[in-house]
Amino acid sequence: MKKRIPAIVLVWLIIDLYFFNAVKTLTANIDVIWGYWLFDALLATSVLYSVMAQKMKYVSWLMALMLISFVPKLIGSVVLLLEDIPACSAVFRRVVTG
Repeated sequence: MKKRIPAIVLVWLIIDLYFFNAVKTLTANIDVIWGYWLFDALLATSVLYSVMAQKMKYVSWLMALMLISFVPKLIGSVVLLLEDIPACSAVFRRVVTG
């Protein structure tokens, strides 16, 4: 379990970075942006600390919070990716054809 948690946190942060582009597009409010990253940073560091300190009672609660945070971002990222694929292929086609 201890070896898997850092990988799970890494995947969560990658999806989080991709989804943040949508948040940044929707708002320029610095408080929203700080709140977004503060929640994620606190959650990720809490999970990693609890795993390293072997406080498994807290890990299950924190992983549940991480899952609650992850699922909407994953669904939103899939929608964003479906939008980005045609745009990237059009750019690629223009570059290849000259």
